[in-house]
Parts: sequence; structure tokens; C-alpha cells
Amino acid sequence: MKFDHLSVLISSFVVTLSICFADFDIVPDPDKFIENGQLGPVRIFVPKKHRERAVQMKYIDKMIISDELTRQKFFRSKTPCNCENCVENRTCGCKKFSKLRIKNGKLCTYDQKLSPWDHPIVPCDASCACKAECGTKPVPISSTRMYIAYNEKMQFGLYAADQIDRGEMIGEYLGEVFIDEEKIPSTEYTFMVPLYDDNDDSDDDKTDYALIDSSRFGNHSSMANHNCSPSAEAIYFYVPNSDGTKMHPTIGLFAKKELQAGEEITIHYGMDYWKDKSFQCECGSRLCFERKKITDDNRWKDKLANGSETSTQKQKQKLLTDLLMKTKRITTNSNSGGMNIRKSSEGSSSNSDNNNNKLYKFRQK
Repeated sequence: MKFDHLSVLISSFVVTLSICFADFDIVPDPDKFIENGQLGPVRIFVPKKHRERAVQMKYIDKMIISDELTRQKFFRSKTPCNCENCVENRTCGCKKFSKLRIKNGKLCTYDQKLSPWDHPIVPCDASCACKAECGTKPVPISSTRMYIAYNEKMQFGLYAADQIDRGEMIGEYLGEVFIDEEKIPSTEYTFMVPLYDDNDDSDDDKTDYALIDSSRFGNHSSMANHNCSPSAEAIYFYVPNSDGTKMHPTIGLFAKKELQAGEEITIHYGMDYWKDKSFQCECGSRLCFERKKITDDNRWKDKLANGSETSTQKQKQKLLTDLLMKTKRITTNSNSGGMNIRKSSEGSSSNSDNNNNKLYKFRQK
């Protein structure tokens, strides 16, 4: 009997020790970081030498509509589907709007030629014949599987606290919704989403997008930093209301690959985001380095064309030849990525690129 009691104690100790080590693995080094509050259910960690750093935005768990006009434009009517098995039914009324597929709550279709701007995800809801039990609705993972941490280079960022599978929805990008660009408090945390009205056949020049700004109110998705080779994708989809009669556009962050505990969750802000910046991207990815090489070479090309650089004709010809070869090589290599929904290389001028600039970080005109 004593032996059995001792075995139970040892087993309990091993389980407790395992849990402690598991917790240790999914948070920053406790010798260097301290916990400094939470953004909703997501824990925030800062370096001990920067213990004064804090996330300024206020946490929300649903969109904030700025005014009644915005509410009227932001929500649109939804026609429910009448199929019982939406996954296998190719003529499902909800699925026909999108070529990006959701299965069991996960994004399961990736295609470089598809733009999330042109092919939004329209999930089923309670008003559909399937009662939204078909698995075509994006299901976000628990926010406790992530944490926010501060570093001197990128400041606050979002990290995986547990393994996140490819295609899992990391979260919805929440914030204040605006129609009028002049009313948004900041453009640093603002995304654009398109607005469609099936009942409007007029040719009037009307606002065809809404702005989701998280500079004052937001959630953990707002903490995702930019990376030229991101680990997550921002995709536009619709969210139905409780009775399924209306729906509104939003942005969801989906994992592009399997993320390990401690790995940063990043997205691509879009090329327009960097056009008016006084600083360059410093994400350190291979694609970022190649983009900078192309940019620097183009500057040299402009100088030579304008005659601002003194060199012989032979030197000019050699420089331009090297530039063409380098650009061709970089463009070819950059277009070979497997899962990117958009083409990442600046050497490509596909429609997908142009459309994605509309979906990603908003740039003040």
C-alpha cells in the first residue's frame, strides 16, 4: 500500500514537471522577460529593461461601427443556401462566391493565381439548410494559443504559444469601421475591405470599401508585424449576424504554414504600405533582401539615364546588362513559392498583386 501511494506521488510530480516545462517552452525566457498585462485573453511579455512598454489599444471582441451611415453600408443582405451537404455540393449558394475553400473550419485551398480580394469566403450560417454545421465557416483558434511580446527592432509582435497548423484561422482583425477616410485616427493600423451591394445598379461614383482601424480599439490580430515572407495570410471573408439575414466583410488571419511554439506570426502589409515611408522594411527575409537589391539597382539605372553619374559608355552598358540579368534571376526565383496566394515579387505585375494592395494596409492618399 505504501508503494502504491509513493507511485501516485511520483506520477503526480512527473505530470506537474511536464506541465511546467511545457509552459516554459511557450513563453519568452523568464530570465529576460516579464509579463505585463493582457490584451483580452492574450498575455503580453516585455523585456525587463523595457518594463514600461505597454500596448495602448483597448481590447474589443467585435467590430465598432463609427456611425449609422457606416452601419448601413457595412452590412448587406445574405441569401441562405438550401443544400444539406455544402462540402460536396459544388453549386452551394454560399460557396459559389469563393474559390478559397474552408473545410472543418480551416482554410484548405491555396492558389497563387487567386486574389482574396476577388474571391471572398462566404460561410454558411444558421439560416442555411445545413444550419452552419457543414464546416465551411472559418473557426478561429483559441487566443490563448498565442502571446504578444516586445523586442527593440519590431516592437510588439504576435507569437505562437503552441503549434498552429497550416490553414488554421489565427483570428479576425477587429477595430473601428469607417467609410469616410477623413475620420480615421491613424493609417498605421488600417485595413481596407470592399463593399458590394447587389441591389445597386447605378453607375454613381460611391465609396466601394470600408476601413477597419485598430489604432484605438483592437485585438491580438492587430499585433501581427510585416514580413516579406509572412507566416500568415490576411484574407477577406464575410461574417453573418446571429439570425443570418445580414453579413459584413472582415479580414481573417490564416496560417500559411505550420507554426511552432515561439515562432512569430507575420503578414504582408502590401507594397503600397511602404511607398510613403521614410524607412525600409528590416524583416531580414531572403525576399526582402532581393527586393532591396532591385530597388537599389533601379536607382542606379535612373541616375545613369538622367546623366547624373559620370562614367564611360562601356561602364554604363555593363551596369545595365548586370541589372537586367539580376532582375530576371530574382524574379524567376521569387515566383517559385508554393503557398502564397499573391505573387510576392515586384518583378511580377499580375492582377493578383494589384488587387492585394487594396486588401492590405491602407496608405493615405
